[in-house]
Amino acid sequence: MNPIKHAPWLLAALAACGDTPVTDTPQDEAPAPTNRIDVPKAVRDNLGIEFATVERRRVAATRRYPGQFTLLPKARREYRSMLTGHVEIRVDLLQRVEHGDLLAVIDSPDWRARQRALGDLRTQIELDHKRIDALAPLLAAHEQHERSLATAIEVLQQRLGELELTRSEVGGLAAEIAAANVELARLQAAAAEAAEQHTATATRLVELRANITAGEERFGLAVAAAATITGLSAEQLRERWRELDRVEVRATAAGAVDVAAAGDLMLDVID
Repeated sequence: MNPIKHAPWLLAALAACGDTPVTDTPQDEAPAPTNRIDVPKAVRDNLGIEFATVERRRVAATRRYPGQFTLLPKARREYRSMLTGHVEIRVDLLQRVEHGDLLAVIDSPDWRARQRALGDLRTQIELDHKRIDALAPLLAAHEQHERSLATAIEVLQQRLGELELTRSEVGGLAAEIAAANVELARLQAAAAEAAEQHTATATRLVELRANITAGEERFGLAVAAAATITGLSAEQLRERWRELDRVEVRATAAGAVDVAAAGDLMLDVID
């Protein structure tokens, strides 16, 4: 019997004992994830990072408790319409808003009336300034007229003194002295009238300056009252009250819109 013929496995074993090494066929490995960064163990230990395997567990039971969330007092801000008219809401329910964002626009006849009142006050103040400017030259003319009359009276009084002296020495001159006295009386009356006009003009100037001061105070109070409606500062409204056709309502703080309705309570923004 030929042992080689009946043992083919032996040939395979002998071939394996040759010089050529036998290696395993390499397996295709999955590529490493690209959406993460490997953290070395030393770093994990230093930062206290631990990894855990996600587990799927079934919830044994659930419980329901009646109640509600209560906001802090400062967490709710109400925006109410202080004017009657057409209100246009510019935000939606649950919309996130930031400080200064436009919430609503109000087109109101009441605001037009306030603008007219502010315009009347401003016009009166400007008119008083114009009147003061017009009275200043008149006051100067009154002063010049009074000085001229005073000079004329002084000259005529000197003339009367000379006439009296001449009459006492040579006699006569009664007609000239009488005429001089009449002229002196006329000049003195004119001087008194000029002084009265001067005083009246000066008094009018004082009244106009007082009216301007009072008008500026009324205008400032009216602007401050209007500023509470527009949300602008009094300084800003002084520059913009003429150009504001409609009143804008802007957010005073960040939050989310909870109520949005055209009415007394236009908006309710919560943080």
